[in-house]
Amino acid sequence: MKKIFLYILVLFAYIFYYGCNDPAPTELLSDSVLEDDNVEVKVVATDTQDQFFSNGFDSTGVVKIPSKHSTLIILSGSKLTMKKFVMSSSLAQAKFFDKNSPVFSSNGRLVGYKTQTPGTVKFNDIKADIVPFKMRFMNFGHNIDTVLGMQYQLYNRHIGMNERFRFPFNSSIKFSLEQNNRNKVSFNIPTPEEITGKVSTKGKISEKNVSVLLEWNSADRSKKINIILGVNIKGRNSLIPLFNIRTRDDGRLQLPQKLVNELPQNTFDLLSFTFVRGIEITRTDGTNDIFILSQSTHSIIIDLP
Repeated sequence: MKKIFLYILVLFAYIFYYGCNDPAPTELLSDSVLEDDNVEVKVVATDTQDQFFSNGFDSTGVVKIPSKHSTLIILSGSKLTMKKFVMSSSLAQAKFFDKNSPVFSSNGRLVGYKTQTPGTVKFNDIKADIVPFKMRFMNFGHNIDTVLGMQYQLYNRHIGMNERFRFPFNSSIKFSLEQNNRNKVSFNIPTPEEITGKVSTKGKISEKNVSVLLEWNSADRSKKINIILGVNIKGRNSLIPLFNIRTRDDGRLQLPQKLVNELPQNTFDLLSFTFVRGIEITRTDGTNDIFILSQSTHSIIIDLP
């Protein structure tokens, strides 16, 4: 189980796989699921053999990196709950893409861009580390890991008192980029109120009568949150996202039953629910097009009912 805990707390791809007779995610969506104006359900991946389409999803709630922007900044305060085990972490990350250096798969599909490190990045005046930026995608029929360059990152798993960086909920984080001790870009990024979720289930999937009630601390009913439903493949310790559910931040959602009851129990053994309360910001500094995700997430992993 340690592999699961580590896997959901760092930025890696998930494996999206089904057996030949198992339903694809789109087959689990009925018209009745989508008719509710307060609930939007979207399939996270359409190609069940390709990890690229689920690349980036973890406890930060990042489902897909928007490739049209030249810079991506991710700020995340996260919790993971599995049975009686609770782990929290903080992440601050910045990627600067070189739009003149695209990366294509063997079939000619654009999968991303190489990155560059233009200077010194700080979050709340703490200098970020420079670490490899890895991406997993299908190439010549095989899922491969490739390093697209370097990225800036502060990551802290809260297990002690000497913490280098802690995500400040309902506050702000100062971002700064200094290039060659001359040009400096600096601005504050707001952070959301912390989200804490709860999952209650009744029934058995073997009898196709499972009902799932999702509850969380409501912050602003006029806004929306995302809840990402994922599963674990038996014997693989590989959590994968299936659906992104967008709903009003009112603290309660009765999950459409078909999303769970049609899952093949011979393939999956765990369910994961990631509650995401986030702020998205797009800004431009000169020629730099910046997309910012500032999020609070709570991932809850339970046994398949």
